[in-house]
Amino acid sequence: MSEQAQVEAILKWAGWSYDPDYNSGFGGWGGPDGKRSSCLAPPDMTGDWLREQIGERLPGGDWEPFQIYLELETGENMLCVERLQAQILATIAQLRAALLKTVGLWKEEERMRKPEQILLGKIFAAEIENRLPWQGRSKYLSCLEDAGWIQKMERRFGGRIVCIVSGWALTEAGRLAYCESCCEKPVPSPKPGA
Repeated sequence: MSEQAQVEAILKWAGWSYDPDYNSGFGGWGGPDGKRSSCLAPPDMTGDWLREQIGERLPGGDWEPFQIYLELETGENMLCVERLQAQILATIAQLRAALLKTVGLWKEEERMRKPEQILLGKIFAAEIENRLPWQGRSKYLSCLEDAGWIQKMERRFGGRIVCIVSGWALTEAGRLAYCESCCEKPVPSPKPGA
């Protein structure tokens, strides 16, 4: 879950709401007390503010699960530590993650499925070998297009008589997604005497 998504989820949990029309269309957050902020996030989204919200809004029954998640985030034994001291020892990022997991708002990043990775690999290979656009059929093409990883492409060949080849090409986001999904394989060492 990205830092911005974590901050927005915590603000909504704490009673804040985002108004895109506020501040002449630039948007802003409105607090539960009616105060508004023209920033993307309220200016007081500090560790102290977060600790205060956890103390006020986290029900007593959720304290033990919160401590367990905090222990998993920090790698420290938080179950034997006082409530306030546990929050002071943790970083803001660790507090955000533990809080969101406790209240059920944490969303795991989606991982690319193997068929999608294979399909992106085929299109990537076609691009590297300069034989775009890649032509093929798959039920995953529409998913990849919706995700913004591939786009339709046409290539024209010929002079007076034009031949148009249509197919698929990777977008910049598709190249990045494919490269990030690849596992690093060890480079084979050269054979002695070769």
